[in-house]
Amino acid sequence: KNYANGGFFASGPKTTEAMGNLVIDSKVVSETCNSYGNLAEHKLHTFFIDSNNNLGCEVTDKMTGKNYKYAISGIPVTLNGQDVSWGEIVSKQGWTGGELYSTKHICLSWDNDNIYLIGIETKSKKGAYDTITEIWKKLKPYKFDTVLKLDGGGSAILDINGKNVFVSSGDRKVHNLLHFD
Repeated sequence: KNYANGGFFASGPKTTEAMGNLVIDSKVVSETCNSYGNLAEHKLHTFFIDSNNNLGCEVTDKMTGKNYKYAISGIPVTLNGQDVSWGEIVSKQGWTGGELYSTKHICLSWDNDNIYLIGIETKSKKGAYDTITEIWKKLKPYKFDTVLKLDGGGSAILDINGKNVFVSSGDRKVHNLLHFD
């Protein structure tokens, strides 16, 4: 009834495969130290919930051996309440810009008490940096410390009480969903 899509994926020879860091129910699904494509061997901003239900974020390429129940990587949009540099941070993590274009996106933020799923639509046609800046400007009034963009673009879905309240026009296979009560 209540879910949003998340994570990045690539079409493999037989299935859609997770890219980046992903842990579901304490099982490592993907980590960049073992993945392929542009994110392979890059350290990514990764949101996690550990076995003590602590929330956090780290920049890492490994999930194996960590005490995480859930973890998911994303493109950083806001760090320490500030706009993120495409050249200094994002592109160096292996993101190509193909994940950011004028469409609907799902973002994630958190504080000590809550996790926030944010559906946001962008209009910029100039490029990846402008899309990140547009998201940051729209979210700046809410004073989020950290925001990660979770979908690859064109695959945004947010359902609340079984009703589709936010969806892109894309029709992609999604390798994981974020469920909430």
